[in-house]
Amino acid sequence: DKPVRDGVAVEYYARFPEGDHNPLRAWRTRSWKYVETINGVDELYNLEQDPLETHNLINSDEASSQKAKMKEDLYAWIKSSGDPWPDIVVPDAPISNIGPWVDLADAETKNV
Repeated sequence: DKPVRDGVAVEYYARFPEGDHNPLRAWRTRSWKYVETINGVDELYNLEQDPLETHNLINSDEASSQKAKMKEDLYAWIKSSGDPWPDIVVPDAPISNIGPWVDLADAETKNV
């Protein structure tokens, strides 16, 4: 039996109509959330004290050990899962040409 992890990993591939990409990885525990983005705008939240995630502690000296622990756990998951982060493939196609939901979104817009 493998030990149960203390957190959950998150993979998200944000892509905006303007063409900007902001994929991220995150590690979430009951008390903390660490977010690492491809563009270096990272986040760290104490969810017990700040459940609405309004105070980013990423540069806080007081939270530096927690940041290190969360990052260590995230990268352990990345390694064990084979995730290529941060060397991910970024699609070239414009967002309007990606995915089967494009036709559905167009149909919903026309029906409004």
